[in-house]
Amino acid sequence: MTSLDSFKNYHRREAQIWERQALTKARVVFGEEILKESIEGIFRHAVYGAGADDTVRGEIHRLRMRMEVELAKEKEGSYNIKTGRGGMVDVEFVVQYLQLKHGRDFPDIRSTNTITALKAMKGSGILPEEACDTLLSGYKFLRRLENRLRIIHDYSMNALGGSREYLDKLARRLEYDPKLKNPGDLLMKDYEEVTEKVRRAYDKILGGA
Repeated sequence: MTSLDSFKNYHRREAQIWERQALTKARVVFGEEILKESIEGIFRHAVYGAGADDTVRGEIHRLRMRMEVELAKEKEGSYNIKTGRGGMVDVEFVVQYLQLKHGRDFPDIRSTNTITALKAMKGSGILPEEACDTLLSGYKFLRRLENRLRIIHDYSMNALGGSREYLDKLARRLEYDPKLKNPGDLLMKDYEEVTEKVRRAYDKILGGA
């Protein structure tokens, strides 16, 4: 347990960049209205009060690359749709970085929902239309894939790979043409193309490419 003043002082003086980034997703779900408003005010100041320079960009990119190496552990034909190269975290980190950088001046982009925030960034001109469309379509593809994996396994599942029979079953769940002999091959091809496009968009914003 911590006091409101301690919470406020910590986020104003000691919080790390990743903690500011995490607060882009934070929201108060229960409590008295006056307390809720106080906590949300601390969130707003912590996330949107300071902007984001190249140091912030570099630290977010460093953390993203570390996650890819330490958590995804991908190899050819075996992918992680969340933490892997071009996965959902690529899109989420881009959105969170741009919220830190521009949220002070553009309140409309402060949504905790990634898709809503992306659309607001497109509308405000913060994110070029082509990049926004790439990230939106890629994120929707990956979320849909994540949902189908959860249905098949009956628990949260981010790994993509396996036998041809398994991948064909997954592709059919995703409504690939049932007349195809091996729809799983097309699913994997689509996945590789989508994640490559997402990574290229990510690199232009966070990777320094």
